[in-house]
Amino acid sequence: MSEKTLFEKLKQQKTEKEEKMKNPKLTFLSGTIATISAIVILCGCKPPQKATKEVKEKVKVEFYIMSQCPFGAQVQKGIKPVLDKLGPYIDYKQDFIGNEMPGGNFNSLHGENEVKGDIAELCLEKYYAENHKYMDAAVCMAENTKDIPNNWKDCAAKAGLDTSKVQKCIDGEEGKKLLSESIKRSNAARASGSPTIVINGERYSGGRTDKDFETAICCAFKPENKPAECPANLTCPKRVPVDLTILSDKRCKDCGQRVEMMKRNFQDRFPKLNVRELDYGDAEGKELYEKTKVGTLPAFLFHQNVKEDAGYEQIQRWLQPAGDYLLLMTGSTFDPTKEICDNQIDDTGNG
Repeated sequence: MSEKTLFEKLKQQKTEKEEKMKNPKLTFLSGTIATISAIVILCGCKPPQKATKEVKEKVKVEFYIMSQCPFGAQVQKGIKPVLDKLGPYIDYKQDFIGNEMPGGNFNSLHGENEVKGDIAELCLEKYYAENHKYMDAAVCMAENTKDIPNNWKDCAAKAGLDTSKVQKCIDGEEGKKLLSESIKRSNAARASGSPTIVINGERYSGGRTDKDFETAICCAFKPENKPAECPANLTCPKRVPVDLTILSDKRCKDCGQRVEMMKRNFQDRFPKLNVRELDYGDAEGKELYEKTKVGTLPAFLFHQNVKEDAGYEQIQRWLQPAGDYLLLMTGSTFDPTKEICDNQIDDTGNG
């Protein structure tokens, strides 16, 4: 090394030393960074990773609603705290009840604004399904159903969502396609009333508060897979097979529709319902009619095992003994022993 070069190098080192003395913070920071870097290199340390929850099982929760229906809004607000608490353990999906008309148009019970509200919520879900983020906006909208769909943008903004891509979905064919698919799922589930709720494949007819939903969902887990977030002192409703015999008469014009409506209602209340249908015109049906003395048809006769199911309390006040059965008082009016004047048949055998 030449004398000049050595002199220049020593001069540069002196200048750097003087700069560090002027900036002691810089000296300390440089030393600290170097120390940390050395530790990381030596021990192979990595930055701490965010812990993830072990999810052994997910409970499937399906809501079939209408965006402007106050009862649909009620259950959305009820499920939201549960999703916040148990979200990773819940496979949640909400679909909308309506009709798809020829030409790609839709209608819904509460009118055109409801159709637009349904589309807005589906578009929000499309782009913000992760961690159920779209539900922040949906519940905000549910606070004022009369303002749907006009409130979707303000609600989305409050939730920190990008409204521009959601707007494109709403205005374009994408939103219509989402609603078409949603209505198909609602029809497949035979959902006609808002809300229709299904938990793990079983119709739910319990309460609609967050505590009610939390209990129902936590009780749906297998005991060994129940999350620690579920209440420790959980009391689950008892569900057992319930037998129901329906006695009707094919001569009754209105009985068939009434029977189907009541069957759907009972299936919602009793997930393990077994239904047997008899007709008054058959020997077995006529024998049951005489034994139970039900008088008018259709008659809905529960077997005694209904008392063991949690749904019993919901119908107990309308039940009365009828032989070995419990007859549900539904206001039936068809008397099978009387003459039917418009069927051209001598029903009573007296001319």
